[in-house]
Amino acid sequence: MLFSAIGVLAGNITQKDDKLFISIQDKEYPLFYSKYDSKKINQSLTSNSSTQQRISVYPKISHSNKKDKVHTIKFRLLKFEPEISNTVTKGILQTFEPNEFKIFGLWQFLQQCQTPVISVYRNFDQYRFKELEKLEPKQQTKRISPSHLPVMWENPPVQPVKLNSKQQHPYFVQVKAKFNPTTDIFEFDSLLSEPTKECPEYFKPNYKKTKSKEESKTNHEERSVSTAA
Repeated sequence: MLFSAIGVLAGNITQKDDKLFISIQDKEYPLFYSKYDSKKINQSLTSNSSTQQRISVYPKISHSNKKDKVHTIKFRLLKFEPEISNTVTKGILQTFEPNEFKIFGLWQFLQQCQTPVISVYRNFDQYRFKELEKLEPKQQTKRISPSHLPVMWENPPVQPVKLNSKQQHPYFVQVKAKFNPTTDIFEFDSLLSEPTKECPEYFKPNYKKTKSKEESKTNHEERSVSTAA
């Protein structure tokens, strides 16, 4: 049981000023990828003559604190195959339908979003913990910032809990959902496992006043790592 959000998109891939985009239903979404994947992705772009692609992605949502601003979404590109191909695609590219996602996270209310969200945090591991200790607090927060994915879910079996509530613990949910490009919201499809109050260990950013590096090291585990009761 881990935090995760992964899915498949199908659309037209374009490149503008060394930046990638995917067009779905006349809407354009930015694609980003790690520097470690850049060589592999550039090779795939060169070898594939078709711009119509099926790609596996991680969704990344940004919410604005301004009431008149809606959230924005981009996707981290993991792998892609031509929509029409003689080769058999592997993994989720073979098993997922376009716009289909699996989302595992905490079912919560976010103040900046009218739709309840499933919050996908960074899973805790000792290696990443040691790497974070070397960074300044602002860099730490950026590295472990969660993605709060808005999910339209009618009649859920459990209710979402306000983010950072001191009275209630949120449920960890595992769902299949469809991404709707018209609204930029995920729509619940099916429950993959029963909701639970048990939760994987994860990094939890602290958005309060930035501390000095020494204070950050002293309080790092308390402020950056949280485990649901």
